[in-house]
Amino acid sequence: MEIMNEVNKILKEKNINIVLTNSNINKTFKEIGLDSLASMTIIVELEEKLGISISDEKLMAMKTPKDLIESVTSSMKK
Repeated sequence: MEIMNEVNKILKEKNINIVLTNSNINKTFKEIGLDSLASMTIIVELEEKLGISISDEKLMAMKTPKDLIESVTSSMKK
């Protein structure tokens, strides 16, 4: 499963007009136009859809979509 595709599906479902691409994946959430509420909404949706839990420590360290994707991937391996 491609995590970036899942994130983009959630963004579309939530009517957030942002599409993650390889060119913006390393930008901060703020730089691509995601506020903290939108970011948390995406994270909660991913946790529910994938049956994972991301630690508070990892959540606090996330600054970019790449950080999010790496955290989700790491959580899926456990």
